[in-house]
Amino acid sequence: MHRIARVFEQLRADQLDVLAQVHAPQATFEDPFNRVQGLHAITAQFAHMYAKLHAPRFVVNEVTSAQNHVGWMSWDFHFALRKGASAQVVADAVMRRLKRAAATG
Repeated sequence: MHRIARVFEQLRADQLDVLAQVHAPQATFEDPFNRVQGLHAITAQFAHMYAKLHAPRFVVNEVTSAQNHVGWMSWDFHFALRKGASAQVVADAVMRRLKRAAATG
């Protein structure tokens, strides 16, 4: 989860390929605005975000890694609807990550 936090805080429009470092090909990403599945859809969603918003950025507040491959991350999302518009913040968005154990049998 700490690696995911670093990727989100350093994410830029011209470096969306780094999302492949922290998302599996069939990953699901959900935030207060959207729910998308698959790395291609996740990357497209972030590209759309950068195209439509001015200066979007994530500020990670908390990262928690627990046993059984479960982790949580909360962040504030800062942006403006256009250049010169008032800054806005969506506070305390949460991401959880579950890593499936390998099948046995």
